[in-house]
Amino acid sequence: MMIICTLTQVRHWKKLWGIAKPFTLLLFLLYAGQATLYAQAKRPITGVVVDSNHKKVSGASIRVKGTSLATVTDDNGAFMIQVPEANHLLTVSKLGYGQLEVDIHNKNSVEIVLSDKTIEIEETVVVGYGRQKKETVVGAIAQTSGKILERAGGVSSVGAALTGNVPG
Repeated sequence: MMIICTLTQVRHWKKLWGIAKPFTLLLFLLYAGQATLYAQAKRPITGVVVDSNHKKVSGASIRVKGTSLATVTDDNGAFMIQVPEANHLLTVSKLGYGQLEVDIHNKNSVEIVLSDKTIEIEETVVVGYGRQKKETVVGAIAQTSGKILERAGGVSSVGAALTGNVPG
């Protein structure tokens, strides 16, 4: 009895799948066509990044605001990025320079001038894994000079030279 029910069910599902298969394929094709309609058209934006003395800035980061699209300038300060039609702002930044937002509405080429940004060395603390502001450091801060490190002599690492020479 159980085998007969199972064979009957298999025949029933085969018949249903034979009817539904063309409709499934049609629905898939319609969905795939809709997905391409929603894809954003992109336009190329080219440009050059210079500093306040009109020297080319290499390694500057250019991002399309509100997206994950980004690029970096080459050795000549030049860049090219594909920007969706709906986006009109580029964010340009580089360490040592101020961050700048550039409006690219109706432009295909831009020249971006970054201004120098000075930081006070007194407010910066160099740590073994990055850089932090003095007020955000949790733990001890010690100061040393090159003469103290030279006294250690013959060590293989800076950490070994600091051991016993710097409090904290």
